[in-house]
This record gives sequence, structure tokens and C-alpha cells, in this order.
Amino acid sequence: KYLRTKEVAQQMSIGVSTLFDWTNPKSARFKADFPKPIKVGRSTFYIQDEIKNYICLLYTSPSP
Repeated sequence: KYLRTKEVAQQMSIGVSTLFDWTNPKSARFKADFPKPIKVGRSTFYIQDEIKNYICLLYTSPSP
């Protein structure tokens, strides 16, 4: 299943602008390990399983 940007932001309890920062290599807040978006025309989608796995990693990784 594919998720839209707003759905991903809601699942992660973050703002859409934060999500854009996390996926923008030019941003100081870029996260290279965050799942890559899929662009279809002007729409952006994320693979649901990749987002779920990323959220699981966040909760199982030790804090620095």
C-alpha cells in the first residue's frame, strides 16, 4: 500500500514541512536513512511497509 505525504506525517506525529526536510538532501535536517519517496507526476507517495519499519527502528534503536 502507498501512503501520501500527509498520511506519513500523521502516522509519525510530525509536520509535513518536517517530512520535506527529512527527505531533502539540501536541508540541514535531512535523514539519509528515511525511506525514499516515490514521485508520480506531481504526487508523492511512500511505501507503507517501509514507513512502518522505519518507525519500528526509531523505537528499538538506543538513544545517543
